[in-house]
Amino acid sequence: MCYSIAQMKKRAYDAALREGATQEMIDKLFREWQAAEEGEDMLSGRAMYYVNGFEHPRLYTIINQNGLTGTRFKWGLIPAWVKDEKQAHEIWNQTLNARGETIFEKASFRESAKSKRCLILVDGFYEYHHFKGKTYPFFIQPKAPEIPLIFGGLWSEWVNKETGEIIRTATIVTTEGNELMSKIHNNPKASGPRMPVILEPKDMNVWLKSTDQNEIKKLIKPCPDEKLTAHTVGRVKGKEAVPDSAQSIEKVTYSELVDF
Repeated sequence: MCYSIAQMKKRAYDAALREGATQEMIDKLFREWQAAEEGEDMLSGRAMYYVNGFEHPRLYTIINQNGLTGTRFKWGLIPAWVKDEKQAHEIWNQTLNARGETIFEKASFRESAKSKRCLILVDGFYEYHHFKGKTYPFFIQPKAPEIPLIFGGLWSEWVNKETGEIIRTATIVTTEGNELMSKIHNNPKASGPRMPVILEPKDMNVWLKSTDQNEIKKLIKPCPDEKLTAHTVGRVKGKEAVPDSAQSIEKVTYSELVDF
């Protein structure tokens, strides 16, 4: 699964789009992202080294809406059919991820899968390895760090009928884990390792614009191992957690993990 990521915006939007958009378009997307931050209690362009999905942060995202648009969505998809605020909060934590194998069938995701797909650009993501009753955080990132990871996502707009507020949310689509993830993500309670759908730059337009479900399904597959690298990091949750900073992604060696 994928419940925590790192998103350092400026490098992400610039590098990931370089192959698929003009500099004019890249600059436009950055301005839109900045505009989306106005009025929020955060620095413009602030890097997010550790973002926990259960806190429902607003993620930097690209959608296709009258052309490429840079925007932000709260993490955890609220379907348009949700009746009220109570139901919205009940479903929120269950939709941080969407299993790619069933996005066109599952009620929570099928409408978004058909016409509201998005790109979520990240510098890496976190997974946890279980060993002798303890969990150890790993940071997974691209082997070529100058090109961030491009996650396939879904988005939705939900109208709170009590207040009239429009809440825009997103989820990360996942697929089977590759060999690297199989080694790291060994949670005994999970049915098997999972990982985000990671797209090639050449596939961005297909993911955003295609109306062919089979074409989309072909992109829902594990990322090749050779494109990723991983290392253990310090505690990012709990009392010993390091603050959200560059320290979050620094390598920390655990002597008991002899296989890593």
